[in-house]
Amino acid sequence: MSNVQHIELYTPAETEEITGVNAVLQRDHRRRFPEWLSLGSGHARFNLFQCLQMRFVAEISQFGVGPAKAYPSGEWVAHSALQYALMEHGCIAGDLRSDCTL
Repeated sequence: MSNVQHIELYTPAETEEITGVNAVLQRDHRRRFPEWLSLGSGHARFNLFQCLQMRFVAEISQFGVGPAKAYPSGEWVAHSALQYALMEHGCIAGDLRSDCTL
């Protein structure tokens, strides 16, 4: 059995569909948080972790929390959401519980 990790990347249009965050706000996020800049091609691409974090930052803004304060918490929220999702039946091919240790 091989251990292969594939991280899906999403275009700005796909990211908007997933998160509800439009391309203008996505550019703002990339400008504020340089670690979100795409490596290599220069075209904007986001992984699922970044999509979850971006969605959290957008959602928490409704409560008056700005991006600079929400971003660090967004990392924790995104990690937690991914960990929870990976344990859901059908999320991945195979059995995560027996294939790896979290």
